[in-house]
Amino acid sequence: MSANCIDLAVINGRRGERQAGFTLVELVAVMILIGILSVLALPSLDSALSFRETEFRARVIAALRHAQKTAVSHRRLVCAEFAASSLSLTVDHDRSFACDSRVLNLPDVAGNQVQGSGNAAFSTVPPSLFFQPDGRVTTDAAGAVPAAVNTSIDGRAFIIQGSTGYVGAP
Repeated sequence: MSANCIDLAVINGRRGERQAGFTLVELVAVMILIGILSVLALPSLDSALSFRETEFRARVIAALRHAQKTAVSHRRLVCAEFAASSLSLTVDHDRSFACDSRVLNLPDVAGNQVQGSGNAAFSTVPPSLFFQPDGRVTTDAAGAVPAAVNTSIDGRAFIIQGSTGYVGAP
């Protein structure tokens, strides 16, 4: 070798030893595999979020049905108060036809509130609904105005029929 030539094997390490690391082909193959796996995994993440919204919808319907059945069985007014992504229930314990701070505990839930998670929210609901002792659902505590609510959570509709007290899918 001439004095002007540079021996790359001497600069990079000892002669005859293989360098540690990955080749460009290996790196590209791994990147392609990661891309394919991410395309397959992202839809399942989206369905997991959709499952939370479906669960919230089912819990709200169950809570409203529980409120209606409690109003009839205990002959008491039950109030349902809605927020953007939550529902809370209270009961008229002294038959004054005004809901107070006495909570109506829900089965399988600690307390009286059903809370949505993530993007789960009601499309449109009145601020309060009143489940009358005779089974009707109204928008006032006196029971004069029957409720007719068509709402949805993440595009999945459900209805509340004031005259019959029905709560469920349309």
